[in-house]
Parts: sequence; C-alpha cells; structure tokens
Amino acid sequence: MLLRDFRNIKFFQDKNSKNITKNIKKVTKETNSGYLATLYSTGSAAIDNYIQLVTYFV
Repeated sequence: MLLRDFRNIKFFQDKNSKNITKNIKKVTKETNSGYLATLYSTGSAAIDNYIQLVTYFV
C-alpha cells in the first residue's frame, strides 16, 4: 500500500517536473526577449542623453 502510494507520488512528481521545466524554459525565453528589448531601449536612450550632454558642453 505504502510502496504503491510512493510510486504514484514519484510519477506525479516526474510528470509535474517536466511540465514545470517546460514552463520555466518558456518563461525564460519570453523574459530574455523582454529583457533585451528593455536593455536596447534604455541603451539607446542613454546614448541619446550622452550625445545631448556632449553637444551641450561643446
């Protein structure tokens, strides 16, 4: 009885861990692209500010 329950628990854990891993990969992919977009926009804004600053002092 106990062993059978343990096997069932193990099976559900394996099944869930696969789904969780898949979800983590999906979220990571989306987060990375969002992060890159944010980085790009902040980077270009910083460059614009730097150019304005340099032209202001020159």
